[in-house]
Amino acid sequence: MSHVDQPRVFISFAGTDRPMAERLGEELAQRGIEPFVDVVGIVAGDNIVLAIERAITQSDFFVLLWSQHTVERPWVTHEYTIALGRDLDHEPAFLFVVRLDDTPVPLSLSMRKYLDVSIGWGTVADQLTAAWRRDLAVGLRVLPAPEPQPARESDMVLYVRNRAFSVAHLVSVVPSPTAEQLMDTVRAALRLPDKVTELNGKVGMTFRYRLAADGEPIVDATRLAAGDVIDLEVEVEPWGPGGQLSRYTFWDDGPAGPQPAMIRKLINTGLGHLRPRQR
Repeated sequence: MSHVDQPRVFISFAGTDRPMAERLGEELAQRGIEPFVDVVGIVAGDNIVLAIERAITQSDFFVLLWSQHTVERPWVTHEYTIALGRDLDHEPAFLFVVRLDDTPVPLSLSMRKYLDVSIGWGTVADQLTAAWRRDLAVGLRVLPAPEPQPARESDMVLYVRNRAFSVAHLVSVVPSPTAEQLMDTVRAALRLPDKVTELNGKVGMTFRYRLAADGEPIVDATRLAAGDVIDLEVEVEPWGPGGQLSRYTFWDDGPAGPQPAMIRKLINTGLGHLRPRQR
């Protein structure tokens, strides 16, 4: 459950790095974030393992402080393993890593968003807070793109939202893209197909896409800024042995009209990977 007004963050760290964890907790608290710094937040008499797991589950975000002291610490590994599980369960941008030194990050964490403390604790807290508040403000589940594209440091991240699927995806694009570049990047990142078929090609579905901002088609994408929310409209056109069937549009409320079983199957084949996984 998200706490939009005061997001909760679980801070995981090795015991030696407690001063760092407390410093980050103080910085986040000053920015309206509620930090949980392990045993400090556990009531006497609680089962520590269950209390830790409950705290992670009830948090909106998880920050792992990574350093030479963190390597092979069973307790820390247990905590970030739980956090990774939430990522794999399609929990949006839940796990963040803050590196305290140049100790290599494990492969399982290497694709997660991370910051380096060398930029200063204030900047770390500012960037974490900004990212979290953007995610919460979208109002939908926020997921990584199914097919993240290679990103440069100068690229900007946009939220590509589809209300019919109740989801937004983070997509990295070049600054000041053309409308064509934006669409190409979104289609590649979200793995959007042109068509799908079933029954050895006897029936199928064609897909068309449109990107919009504030309800208007995006003609000039150069005006977009990092953190902007854009909407993805999907028009599907099923066809069968008798030719074209009715068109369906995925926009605010989902597809209009009845959906026979085969149409549902075609939609799921083409776009099912975009839906949040049901728990």
